[in-house]
Amino acid sequence: MFFKFYRGNSPSVIILIAITGIVFWLPGFLTRTLSPLPFDHLQMPFFKYIFDLLGNSLTAKFLALGLLIITGYYLNRLNSVYGFLKERTQLPALIFIVVNSAFILLQRLTPALFGGLLFLFAIEKIFLSYRKENLSYNFFEASFIISLATFFYLPMLFLWPVIFIGLVILRPVIWREWILTFMGLLLPFFLFFSIQFIRLGEIESTYILLIDQFSIVSGKLNLNITIKIFLGFLVLFIILGSTLIINTMQSRKIFSRKVFLYLFWIFLFSIGSFFVIENTNLEIILFASIPFSFLLSEYFLYRRNRRWKNVLFFLFMLSGIVAAYSVFFL
Repeated sequence: MFFKFYRGNSPSVIILIAITGIVFWLPGFLTRTLSPLPFDHLQMPFFKYIFDLLGNSLTAKFLALGLLIITGYYLNRLNSVYGFLKERTQLPALIFIVVNSAFILLQRLTPALFGGLLFLFAIEKIFLSYRKENLSYNFFEASFIISLATFFYLPMLFLWPVIFIGLVILRPVIWREWILTFMGLLLPFFLFFSIQFIRLGEIESTYILLIDQFSIVSGKLNLNITIKIFLGFLVLFIILGSTLIINTMQSRKIFSRKVFLYLFWIFLFSIGSFFVIENTNLEIILFASIPFSFLLSEYFLYRRNRRWKNVLFFLFMLSGIVAAYSVFFL
């Protein structure tokens, strides 16, 4: 019964999801103590402009929550337009918001929020290229957007390869598209250095600014028992959802197969960047939660046993809300 409230696609469900996000974020608004994260010390230029203006104020937190909810709704839009899930539903937005709200550390303005929204714009450009005859400029646009997002959040560099993976999965081999994709990745950096040269008369300081982003800043990851339990549920759902997708792969439409394969690579590179790039912390989970939200939504939509489905969904929501509010009792 609890699951049924969120499964629908009506305006009331959309409002309910926004209210759920607000409830999850109350600890972030009520507490002032913030554990430092690497991006507090190493900020890419675009995020630095915004952070210098807003800092960790309430306005910044409202902006952060707004970006998170908008990004969640954009996930729903992707499924509504391209229909790769079993049905049109608001579940991806809900799951995305819950996953990114369960950690009190993330209830603030982070560069990943800007990067994540831009990343979804790029993904839609990639989906638009499917079955497009002749030369497509969608991958040029997608690579340009992702490269632009790097100026908000440096670890976006690690997601650059998923653009080329999309070329392999969704497009025939057209060598000009590969060249355009490379150009799209490099163009924002060329424009940025050009503008900085016009402003400053030299580019050495700009080059040093970007190189400094690779300086090592230790960010301790202290997870209490409630967050560990929530992460344990996420791992369980990844296993259950992946098993479902593998077992139903042959019965799916070709585009749906390709999308889930592509989402797998996004998840892999997102998780991989956490271990490879030193200056990442929990904020990287935003990118991994994009494919996870679709995966878990599909699992709940396919699951026939209503009682078991409702139990799992309730445990997912409960563990998330307990983790978010654990700051008050742990």
